[in-house]
Parts: sequence; structure tokens; C-alpha cells
Amino acid sequence: MDLQIHGVHFSVTEAMEAYVQQQIERLKKFPYVSDAASKCRVNMSVLRKQHTAEMTIHVNGHVFHAEETCDDMYQAIESAVNKMERQIREYKNKVLKSYRHPKVTKREESDEEAALAALFD
Repeated sequence: MDLQIHGVHFSVTEAMEAYVQQQIERLKKFPYVSDAASKCRVNMSVLRKQHTAEMTIHVNGHVFHAEETCDDMYQAIESAVNKMERQIREYKNKVLKSYRHPKVTKREESDEEAALAALFD
């Protein structure tokens, strides 16, 4: 995963970078996020004692975005990662649900009905 970390109105310390990388590791448990093709961009900003962490992940044509504002930057990062994890989990469940229950077209229904009618005739 390509990770880009940017700070707006302040400089990002090595400790913050390490914390962001540690939190992003939680998202790598999802197989399509840990992909080499996925990109993650983290923007952190400070405005009037309000710390904002904004994360965007591009995965296979799908974009996940989370933004959180708190009094502490580390808390904002953790909350944003929690939001991102929830979004990715919901997307995963949506994809798996579509594979488990494929949609049946009208033509397939009529073919099945014709086959059943032939059996009972």
C-alpha cells in the first residue's frame, strides 16, 4: 500500500507518522486493502485548537473517505481509522452478499419452470 502523510499548518513528527502507520496496519487485515495497488492519503491539520485527520483510500476503483475532528491529533487519527474500518467492513459484506445471492433473471426463471413442467408431464 502506498501511504502519503501530509500536515497542514504544522509539521508532522516521526511519532505521528509511526502512529498513523500503526493504525493503518489495522486496515491491512482486509485482503483487498493490503493490495500493492491501493493508495492511502492522510491529511492532518490544526485550526484553532481543533485537530483534524482526513483519510482517503483508493482500492480497485472504490474510494473510502473518513474525516474526524478532535482536541487531540492522536484521538482524531484513531477515530478516522475506526470510521474507515467500518466503511471497509460494510463494503466487504456488501460484496460477499452479492456473491452469495446472485440475482435470478426472468429468463432463468422461465427456463426453470419449463424444466419442472417437463418433469411432471
